Amino acid sequence: MPLRALALSLALSALLSAPAGAGSQDDAERTLGILTRAAEAVVFAKVTSASGEALSLEPLRALKGPALGALRAGHELEEVPPPDSKVLAFLSRGEAGWRCLEAIVLASPAEADALRLAVEARLGGRRADLYAQLLSATARVRGDAALDLLAALGDPQAPPALGRARPAPPTAAERALHLRALAEQPTLELLQLSERLAGPDLLPPLLSLARSAPHPLLQATACRALAASDRPAALQALSADLAGAEPARAIRSLGYLGGAEAGALLSRRLAQAEPRTERLRLLCALADCRAAEAATLSAIASSPRHPGEERIALAVLARCAEGRALRALQESLADPSLKDLARGLRRDPHDLARRVLAGAEEELRRLDALAARQGPPEPAEPEPADRD
Repeated sequence: MPLRALALSLALSALLSAPAGAGSQDDAERTLGILTRAAEAVVFAKVTSASGEALSLEPLRALKGPALGALRAGHELEEVPPPDSKVLAFLSRGEAGWRCLEAIVLASPAEADALRLAVEARLGGRRADLYAQLLSATARVRGDAALDLLAALGDPQAPPALGRARPAPPTAAERALHLRALAEQPTLELLQLSERLAGPDLLPPLLSLARSAPHPLLQATACRALAASDRPAALQALSADLAGAEPARAIRSLGYLGGAEAGALLSRRLAQAEPRTERLRLLCALADCRAAEAATLSAIASSPRHPGEERIALAVLARCAEGRALRALQESLADPSLKDLARGLRRDPHDLARRVLAGAEEELRRLDALAARQGPPEPAEPEPADRD
């Protein structure tokens, strides 16, 4: 995995415990929009030599700034392009000479063309082009289009990319491109944009992603966008899924959706659930939800049905800011270690709860992997018919 993609994945791992609307600021600071504005020169170039401190470049075509001859540019790049590769280089000039802010290695002429159009759109301030780039075949162009649109639309957490004029809603044509991208090329960045541009028309593709996203981060971000778009309709649809034949994904989606109604629904199911895996999944979902019926969790902390879930219930109470319930349990629990945990969670409801819940999530992944290896249970043989 490229380092930039890994950094984005790690940054968005915090998404599940961050406030709604929080984005990947570190990644947004390196978008094509930010780089284009910061660079004094943007050039296609051939790398003639490379070291850990500098690149020697032979410019082939300038997209911004003056035409340049062969140059040497210092850098602090995480990934150094190899000699003889062709790159899109973003260059700034300081007292010590040229510095390379980023050098994107070009994998193909098609990728070079997509990056050229992306830079030109930002130089021209053409917002409509960024919506079209949400459907780009080049992952960097797709992701940065969404992040730069957040800036163009006035997101206070996004650095300026196209300038931050008065926020304007997307046109009908731009909205159509957004919807099409959600259906065809969903990305974490696009889902962040969908949360910012929430609306009932996004409900169908967002529900589809909540039900089928291959990664928990995509599922969680889709549910956040659902909550911003039409929470009551999303709650109704996911509640119906919860009553279906395969409720596991609906349980997590309701947790990511959040809110008192989702918390009450999950709490009621938890009070009746028996299998260890489902109870563990419900507890983890309630932690994501940040809302639960304190009486249900207090009962589990006092009389767990499976070993270890009393500790998880205490951590979920802390995550849901149920300090009064934790205090009552600290006084009533007989086990000294649980009393200490309840006391500790009252003092540290964030980091300590996170550590306890991380163990629960790890156990849930192990149980799910074990179930996947074993496969579905064999159907029972029919009883032989009586011949009387």
